[in-house]
Amino acid sequence: MKALSIFAPTLMVLFFVSGVLLSSPAFSDYWWVYEHDLTEEDLNFIDIGGVFAVGDNGVVLECLYPLCSDYDPEWQDISPPTSEDLYGECYGWFNEYVVGTSGIIICYSEHSWTFDNSPTTKDLYSISISRNDNEVGFVVGEDGTIIFADEDPPEWELYESSPTSQDLYSVCGDHDNPNSTWAVGAGGTIIDYEDGVWSLYPSSPTTEDLYGVYVNDYFDLTVACGAAGTIILWDGASWNVVDTPTTEDLFSIQGPAWALFCVGANGTILFSYDGGQSWEIEDCPVYFDLHGVARWGEYVWAVGDNGTILSRDPIGSIQPISVGKVKALFAPSVEAFGSTDDVK
Repeated sequence: MKALSIFAPTLMVLFFVSGVLLSSPAFSDYWWVYEHDLTEEDLNFIDIGGVFAVGDNGVVLECLYPLCSDYDPEWQDISPPTSEDLYGECYGWFNEYVVGTSGIIICYSEHSWTFDNSPTTKDLYSISISRNDNEVGFVVGEDGTIIFADEDPPEWELYESSPTSQDLYSVCGDHDNPNSTWAVGAGGTIIDYEDGVWSLYPSSPTTEDLYGVYVNDYFDLTVACGAAGTIILWDGASWNVVDTPTTEDLFSIQGPAWALFCVGANGTILFSYDGGQSWEIEDCPVYFDLHGVARWGEYVWAVGDNGTILSRDPIGSIQPISVGKVKALFAPSVEAFGSTDDVK
């Protein structure tokens, strides 16, 4: 199965670009549609490694070779025996864990699924497992629900003193430091976990719903996204709103400081090369809502409505000055090919 490029400029053209514009002729800045017949269900999340995508009606897809090439990836359907909508996934305790509606928590281990005991029937939207000497796993969801486990195999418990009753849509913690865990949700809600206690951040800079949060301590990066084009950035002392070039809802954000991506409604894709301080729009080959973005090394994946899977050319040579300019100079439009079916 091959990925389909909406833009197909000849790479040799890039050799004529000034060294000021590009640091390497290997530069590429295009998203591709991965054509498949695995599912037409909405895909709601893709994990950090770009290996698992989860969606409505119990759909789970696995990419067998996420790092090899985005021209010939191999995705397969490994869906568990459930019809619950699935919203979050994370790797921990040497297994993959998936969460979704009605409090469902499912573990994928050695190519088989088992259903964990859940202390709640509330919808669960996101899971994060911080890997250190004593792993801590958190799941967040409807009405401020927080559940946790700190052992393998996990025994999930309800965190009784949640600091909010707002829906919590996303949780993320650094895999080496469980004290670097944040969760975000409806109405601009922000909570953080430190020394065994979840606390409400008292002065959120927005009242917009926040749908995604990403933490990477190695790059000293904590950032969140939400409704109406909202992106907020943690500076180590406070959260602050940053300008974005869109008013579309933004659902997922991920990546280190030098290549940060955010996706959202109507095919919105944003890119930042400076740790979330500034953003620009990247061309997207679809207009479906995109609910998840993930990257590993130089490879980036995005997923969304109607089973949409997008991949992006390797990003290792992106430089701030080249973003956008190369597209404007050398990216032919779809119309130039007659139809996307003509692009190989």
